[in-house]
Amino acid sequence: MSETLRGLYLLQPTLFIAGAAMLLLVVGAFSNGKRDLRLPALMTLLVAFLLQILSAEFSTPVTGFGGLIIRDGLSDYGAALLLVGLFVSLLLADPWFRREGILRFEWYPLVLLSGVGMLLLVSAHNFMTLYIGLELQSLALYVLATFHIRDLSSAESGVKYFILGSLASGILLFGISLVYGFSGTLDFSVLAHAIEGQEQSAVSGLIVGLTLVVIGLGFKLSAVPFHMWTPDVYEGAPTPVTALFAIVPKVAAVIILARLMLGEGAIISALGVDRVLWALSFLSMLWGALAALGQTQIKRLLAYSAIGNAGYALMGIVAGTEDGLAAMLVYMTIYLVTTAGVFAVVLSLRSDGQAIERLEDLKGFAQHHPLVAVLLGIFLFSLAGIPPLAGFFGKFYVFRAALESGEVILAITGALTSVVAAFYYLRLIRLMCFDSGSVPQERPIPAEYAGIMAVSGVLVLLFLLAPSAPVAFAQSAAASLFP
Repeated sequence: MSETLRGLYLLQPTLFIAGAAMLLLVVGAFSNGKRDLRLPALMTLLVAFLLQILSAEFSTPVTGFGGLIIRDGLSDYGAALLLVGLFVSLLLADPWFRREGILRFEWYPLVLLSGVGMLLLVSAHNFMTLYIGLELQSLALYVLATFHIRDLSSAESGVKYFILGSLASGILLFGISLVYGFSGTLDFSVLAHAIEGQEQSAVSGLIVGLTLVVIGLGFKLSAVPFHMWTPDVYEGAPTPVTALFAIVPKVAAVIILARLMLGEGAIISALGVDRVLWALSFLSMLWGALAALGQTQIKRLLAYSAIGNAGYALMGIVAGTEDGLAAMLVYMTIYLVTTAGVFAVVLSLRSDGQAIERLEDLKGFAQHHPLVAVLLGIFLFSLAGIPPLAGFFGKFYVFRAALESGEVILAITGALTSVVAAFYYLRLIRLMCFDSGSVPQERPIPAEYAGIMAVSGVLVLLFLLAPSAPVAFAQSAAASLFP
């Protein structure tokens, strides 16, 4: 098989989604937006998921296009998570957009194109591919943040996201240019070997360049101190877009950071830049927990929760071991499932035809929707890491990997901030169950939300009964970076 054909074969799920997105864009434009593109978009993701599974490379890593991309267990695991997250995001968005009367056909191609960028990112084996994937993802997300064009807060969030995102992209690109200037290569594995024997001045330049790359990726991950966009964008963007931001892009960011940190292309750890990741993990856990205590808006609270969870995920990467990487993958899987359930509840919250956005408006919610309140309580307890729910095991695996690798301070910080986070999650439960409210929430709940709540609730509750299956998949994926 020629190099080009092999590259096309390795990218077949990504190319299929890209082609489908272009086709949906043309169909939507020529039909003046009158055709319903929801089913074709969902079928596109389903077919891409099947292609990804059938062509998975869990045994031997394979590169394509001269080393620009790689298919291995890590990329396939990350791609599967991304496709599931995109599928769930489309399901969550449709009822809300239709109810608000702002659904436009551009939504579906934009989500698919952002997915193309994320899939390229998790398959990147070269800084050029990394940058192209990151920018394709970001450009689509900038537009999605302003999707509610008649809402001033949505436009404001999109502008903030675009300005700060452009700044982060510039920092990332400057870092990549430094890496190329001091090493003469953009290939991850070639760069890892080129570091040996370099003069001190060149090594110092590479350290600065890789630090800037980590800063750019830290922005996409909402890691402190590069999180400043997250609360405002989460609050101002349409809630389905907030759900997309919370569920999907973080998976791509942690996968590419893991590839840079671990395995054959362990560039970050070889130069000592892993201490930057250590600081990002520590600060994200700490600030994510403390800043959430004073929040009064639901989406801002979830934004700080996402920041804290980014810190926990980074802890698995900082551990620097195969078990740490596997723990991070398990954690991100559980986080995706739990966050999908939380946003299914949040999107269903309405009163007098308006979406409920303030924490105070949840008073007495359990009196009107007891089953939904129970499910939200389960999701919040899982995010807090309360046993025996899935979130407890996710944090347990990450903390254990950190302790085994000697990262005691990170593990202790994670445990303490989990206690702080439990406080504001419990405050939500108190408002729902023990405070009286005067305004009942509307019925009925759309079937899509009810289905996602049910599936997420079952997975979160029953993880205890069969934890070995997801852990085994994560370990197989992690093993691909440790041949």
